[in-house]
Parts: sequence; structure tokens; C-alpha cells
Amino acid sequence: MFPEKIRLENPRLDYPLPSDQLDLERLSERLLQQVPVAIAILELQSPEDPTSLRIVNLNDAARALLPPGGQDCVEELLHKVIPASGEFLEFLSDAATSQEWSPARVLDLPNVPGTFTLSLHPLGERCIGAIAFEITDYANQTAALSELAWKDPLTGLANRAKFDEQFEASCALAAQSADPQGALIMFDLNRFKEVNDSLGHATGDLLLAAISQRLKTALADCDLIARLGGDEFAVLITGDGAQARAEAGAEKILHLLTQPFQIETYQLVVNVSVGIALCPRDATDARGLKAHADEAMYAAKAQGGGIVRDCVASGTPLNSKLQLLSEFPSELERESFLVHYQPKLDLTTMKISGVEALVRWEHPERGLLHPAEFIELAEICGAIDQLTRTVTEQSLAQISSLGTQPDLSVTVNLSNRLIQDPDFPAWVAALLIETGFPPGLLKFELNERQLSYNPDQTRRALEALHDQGIGIGIDSFGIGLASLGFLHQLPIDELAMEMGFVSALGNGDDTLAKALINLGHDLGLRVSAKGVESTSTLETLRSLGCDSAQGFSISPPLPFEGLVPYLLG
Repeated sequence: MFPEKIRLENPRLDYPLPSDQLDLERLSERLLQQVPVAIAILELQSPEDPTSLRIVNLNDAARALLPPGGQDCVEELLHKVIPASGEFLEFLSDAATSQEWSPARVLDLPNVPGTFTLSLHPLGERCIGAIAFEITDYANQTAALSELAWKDPLTGLANRAKFDEQFEASCALAAQSADPQGALIMFDLNRFKEVNDSLGHATGDLLLAAISQRLKTALADCDLIARLGGDEFAVLITGDGAQARAEAGAEKILHLLTQPFQIETYQLVVNVSVGIALCPRDATDARGLKAHADEAMYAAKAQGGGIVRDCVASGTPLNSKLQLLSEFPSELERESFLVHYQPKLDLTTMKISGVEALVRWEHPERGLLHPAEFIELAEICGAIDQLTRTVTEQSLAQISSLGTQPDLSVTVNLSNRLIQDPDFPAWVAALLIETGFPPGLLKFELNERQLSYNPDQTRRALEALHDQGIGIGIDSFGIGLASLGFLHQLPIDELAMEMGFVSALGNGDDTLAKALINLGHDLGLRVSAKGVESTSTLETLRSLGCDSAQGFSISPPLPFEGLVPYLLG
């Protein structure tokens, strides 16, 4: 026999039972009402009419989901109680007719906040039990996790996984179209590694976040903007006018990202390389389109930045640079790089007082290549620091071998990566000992832009070099990037004026050159001029008090074998 009293964990379900019998119907009804899950029993009165679904019974949890005034709805038609769609009614009536269990499906109930799962259970006689379970918190957590899985946490843009998925789907859809239209823009930042190396990764991250914010604002009409990793981004455009929209988008990217960014105390200017690939002109599948956009982007990088719209049609020069980029590391190992020397004339004594070491690439097939053809490539592939070391080693060894030519200084252009290398000053000291080259005759030059990267480390590096007796010069001075206050704190010996100032002398305008020479002398610095192409310009510089000059009117850069007779002559 059943006990007189059944005790459940929930005290609200405690109730006495008749001692002679168990009222199962009443127990079932009470259990139905107490379950905190919405349950309704529905009957399909006419197999051909989904609107004939009738509410046979429902519990309190189900009544709470009904619109106001619909709680007393037993025996009512379902579609008169809730604003159900025809599709939803058909789904319920099919289950009532087939009497097959329906697995839970996620749905939003009409006019009910939250997310629910609904499962249908056959009860016979075209009746079904509908059980709705709220999963709002779970759905929100799942959505948040899904968003994290598809989003780049630093920039808030789509990540590579999201890009790959949507890109594949878009290309597959375009391939089925008689007139597919799609475009892929890929771009990255030139010399971004210098920002990380010089100012720290935290500053680099802030710059990437600021760049992404500009992209979101300017390219809001694009299908997808993604950060693929590092400083590489992609923009996906599909639909009518994709080519024109991609062209406009690339121009926006170039314009917006080359405007200065204020990151903490630094004002940073970004140089961008942009490549465009079009579907179906360049490729009709995701892999081919991405490969084409990649090639166009690296072609843009090889030419120093900007936009490449069709790297195949751009001809030999770009393809040639891409080939050189792939060859650079192995050629550096083979010691294919040599130094030419451009003499510097002291304008007081009118004698050669030094040389600038200028690198050349002796390519086995293309002959002698000048720096403009490969310096950017050395920076792209990260070999600029080794190239600078090679030039320094070779020039000091060769000039030291002259022996009979005293007081001939050597100027070497210093890469930004080496300025940030704390071991570089010690490396230079060891090289001076090894070659026997006098420290006072070695000069390193850097440009104004390099002074803005990690100024504390720059100052430490320049002071460490200067303490050895090595001279420090600023090249192309006058383009307006260096703070005079900061410049005055550095161990600078010489300013080489911007070549535009020298060119102006040829047109009779000496205003800028005179001002710069006076400024340099007021700061206690020597002033030199490069790119002197005529004797009249040389005479003007001398009359203005410029200390030294170099250029084709004095001598072109010479190989070491040609420098010796020039000096002796």
C-alpha cells in the first residue's frame, strides 16, 4: 500500500493522499502545474487544417508566456491565443499528424523576451505535448563565445578564421552566378616592425587599434573587414559595382591611414601597401583570389607602398622587384653586396676630407643595382641590419688598407633596427679594434624620422657611440620631423641639409639653405650638403658658410678600385 503521506523535496508538493486510493489524475495535474518548465497539450482537430490546433491543457509556466488576457485559454484554438506564423502552426500540426517525437529546436516565442527550446512529444489521437524550456542565459553565453571565436580581440575586427569562412562562402556563391562580382583588398603596414621594436608592442597594439577604428568608419559598406594577423588586413566586397567600390575603398585606406596617428606622446605616420584582386577577372575561387591579392600587395610593398590594382598587367619592374625580394637573403649570404664611396669636399680647405659609404648589389644576372632598387626590400625581409653591418665592416677594412691617406672620414647610414639594438655600440667598438680604424674618423648618419622612434633608446645608443669618439650626423635635415629641443639633447656633430634646399640654390633661392646653415652653426654643428650638381651651386654653398659638400659636380660614387686613383690624383 502507498503511505498516507508522500514527502517531496519541494515543500509545496507536500500533500496528504486518501488512505484507500491514490488519485493519479489529481497528482498528475498538480505535478504538471508545479513543473517550472512550460508544458502545453495540443490537439489537432482537423488533419488538413493547422489552424484547428486546440489547447487541451497547459501549466502555470506556459500560461506565464501567453499575452495578457490569454491565460484562460483551455479549449481555445492556438492561433487565436498567440500570434503564431503559418509555418509554426504547420510544424506543430505535422508532429500531431505523424505522432513522431520532434527533437528540441531553438526559437523565439512571439512577444516573449528570451530564447527557448521547444520539443514535441506524441500523445496519441493527434495530440502532442509541447515543452518549452528557457535557455536565454545559455544562448547569450554561447553567442558571446561564438563572437570571441570569430573576432580579433585587439581590434574588434573579424579574425582570420571568420574571414576564411566568409571568404570561402562568398567565392562559392559567386562561382554559381552567371555574372560574378567580387573584390578582395589586402594591405599591410610598411616598417610596422620598427614601431614594435622602437616604441614597444603596447604602442604597436594601440596603433593597430586606432587603424582599425578608422577602417570601421570608412568602410562600413563593405561585406567584411578582417585583421589576418600582425599588421595584415583584408577587406571583402561582393555584389554590384564590386570593382568600383574596391577601387574607392583602397583609396580611402591609403588616404585615411597615411594621416598622422597620435598614439600617447608619439605622432606616427603609417605607410601602407595595398593590393586588389577581382573576381572573376583574376580568379574565381578563394585560393586563387587570395594569392592574386597577396601578390599585388607585395608588389605594392616592393615599389615602396601605395596601391597595385593588377600586378600581372603592371609589367616587368614590379615582378622584377618581387623576384629580388625572394633572392635577397641568399645573396646577402653570398656576399654579393659591395661598397662604393662618394667623396666629400671640405669647403674651407677645398680638399677631400671624407667619403660616404654607399651600398651596391652586384647581381649575377642584372648587374650593378643601386640602393633605390633594393633598400626597401632589405627592410621588408628584415635584412637591413645585417646589410648595414656588412657596409660598415667592408668600408672600414678597405679605407684602413689605404694607410697613406690620413684623416679620411667614413660616413655610414645607420638603420633604425641597429639603433634599437643595445649590443650595436659594443659591436662597433670591437670592429674598430679589429680594423685599426680611428674612431674619430667614423661617422654614422640617421634621418630625422628615426629620432621619433623610442627616443630614450635612440639617445642611449647615440651617446654610447659618441663616447667612443664616433661622429653622429642627421641626414636630409629640414623636413620638419625633428624637435629642435630634442635635437639639442643628442650628441649630434653634423647636419646634412635636405636635398630640396640644395636644388633651390640652382634656381637662385638661397633662403632655406642659408637659414639651415646659420641654425646649424648656432647649435655648434657642422653643416654639409648632398646632391651638388654644379660648380655654381658649390660656390654658393661655400659663400654661405657650408662646411662640406658632395655630389656629381665633385665626384660620383666610386668603387674602391676607383677611389684610390681619385685620391692620389
